[in-house]
Amino acid sequence: MLLNTCLIMMLLYLLYQDWRYRAVYWALFPLLLCLFVSYTLRASTLTGLLENSLYNLAFIASQLIFLSLYFSIKYKRWVNITRQHLGLGDVLFLICAAFCFSPCNYFAFYIISLLGSALLALFMLARNRGKGWTVPLAGLQALFLALTLLADWNIEKFSINSDEWLLTNLYQ
Repeated sequence: MLLNTCLIMMLLYLLYQDWRYRAVYWALFPLLLCLFVSYTLRASTLTGLLENSLYNLAFIASQLIFLSLYFSIKYKRWVNITRQHLGLGDVLFLICAAFCFSPCNYFAFYIISLLGSALLALFMLARNRGKGWTVPLAGLQALFLALTLLADWNIEKFSINSDEWLLTNLYQ
């Protein structure tokens, strides 16, 4: 119960920092990583954690490489996406979250949190027209992860550490 409370509090604090300051203290990410590893090891083995995390990290690495190539081709010069397009905190959050999910669940979380963040960002941009509002992506994804963890704890057939429930329901 203490671990669950710490996870939710840390994710909400990340949301607050990113929303308010558009920056997150770097020390939050190693703490978050330790909490995610501890959380995952309650439901999985060390081998399972490492295997799933490697798949998830490979997925994120491919996404970051693709985005870098896309913007580099678009601007006809090498572009470091963490300087203009994506914050370093956003990348660090996705790396930390890779240790919390099985591969299919991570992919689903990634897509759903990006779509949800985009919808919230569109709403906020429309509301703050012309004020230079930027998207607190890591904070919004932290909010989606907190909601996902609450679902994991309260829905019996749902588990973020196993792809079985997702694959079973996907093919029915």
